[in-house]
Amino acid sequence: MPFKYTKYNWYGQQVSKLPAGVQVVKVAKSTEWFRPWSYIKPQILRFIAADTANASVQVDNPDVYLVNLYLFERRRSVQKVPQVIDCRIPARADYVIPEKDSKLTIDEHVKQTTAWRELATDDPLFISICTDKS
Repeated sequence: MPFKYTKYNWYGQQVSKLPAGVQVVKVAKSTEWFRPWSYIKPQILRFIAADTANASVQVDNPDVYLVNLYLFERRRSVQKVPQVIDCRIPARADYVIPEKDSKLTIDEHVKQTTAWRELATDDPLFISICTDKS
């Protein structure tokens, strides 16, 4: 298999291996001045997928979801990043999994979190969690 072939087909190969219910929500395309063809056909070296099928809604607050994001990057291991999505605001924040004995709920975590990042209503993550789940 030629080297160039694997560079340009890495993304498609990874996406084809995603289980049902895990969908791509963001793609990072790469262009390089020393690869002028990349301006016509950019390489995809990173992307984010969300496990929308297993997103869990907060029992006491149906606007808040917990969802796992998976960060894919060529030549690196996949990283799992749990996220809290507040559809009302809309915003997202990292969810730090509580210690084994902790009784911290998602709702309590939401109240304690100050590192919220705005989430646009046309963002695929917002659409897949907040719109498609409604």
